[in-house]
Amino acid sequence: MECNQVLSLIFVIVRYIMLAINIICPILLMISLTKQFIVMMAKPDDKKEFSKIKNSIIALFFVFFIPFILNLVIFWVDDTYQISSCIENASYEGGESEYVDINHTDEDRQSVIVDPSEYDTPKVARRYYIAKLAVALSPTAAPSAHLKEPNANPWNKINDSRLNNFYEVMDLTIGQYGDNNAYASCAQAAGGVIRATADPDFSVGNPELQLEYLSANTEKWKLIGVVNPGESFDEKCEVGDLLVCNSHTMIYVGNELAREKFPNTNGNMFQAGYHEGSHAHYPSIDYVATESRTFYIYRPTGNGDFSHPFISIDKYLD
Repeated sequence: MECNQVLSLIFVIVRYIMLAINIICPILLMISLTKQFIVMMAKPDDKKEFSKIKNSIIALFFVFFIPFILNLVIFWVDDTYQISSCIENASYEGGESEYVDINHTDEDRQSVIVDPSEYDTPKVARRYYIAKLAVALSPTAAPSAHLKEPNANPWNKINDSRLNNFYEVMDLTIGQYGDNNAYASCAQAAGGVIRATADPDFSVGNPELQLEYLSANTEKWKLIGVVNPGESFDEKCEVGDLLVCNSHTMIYVGNELAREKFPNTNGNMFQAGYHEGSHAHYPSIDYVATESRTFYIYRPTGNGDFSHPFISIDKYLD
């Protein structure tokens, strides 16, 4: 079951209803209890008033504790279970739709699987090499094999030889931040690959800064469209597309290209990430069917100022 826009809206409404119940009902019940106590003081022998007070106290107990019990149940359920994750993280972004100008001429249409005969054309070469290098630098291909280090500092290298090529490219492209690099950051991992293949000036700060860079550099990057919550990435993306929202950055590599290095993978996406104080998730090829967030699809145009050279990536592609 996917956490799509309709479910998210339903869960948001339910959460607001529960919030209203949690605030309004106790107030009404306290007022009712106060009134009943006053009546009982005037009529101490009236058993009906005592029964009303008892029922109000029981109702007050349930109003206070039912939301607590629901939250406890959601907490106990593993956050990988999508329904509990939907309830916990449900959000709905309303408002007017944003028009995206897409040129639908035959010249601009591309197959999801890039034709190898087009690899050398400037328009296709940029995004093909983005995806090719991303796959080459990925040390794992299955979610169960993610390189994670519990309580790791995500800004430091971990001692694993499978990451040597990835570290080298990150050092050469995003530069040194004192003694640390953001090795487990989604923005730096994707940004380092892009700096090595398509845009040496690409932002590596964080996803929000990357969105600002992309919207300000339309000669280098074209906004193709969006992937809304619940929509398939495979149906909307092409090899080498950059996917960005305000909290995450990924590179779509496609399953055919991923299988060149990992024959048994169903993966289609290059990504990294971290949760401070929890674990660092180093780059891997994952299968991402849909998301609960809206992602913008950007594609390199092959234009722009590329006067200063890229690093040599040939040795990583062998």
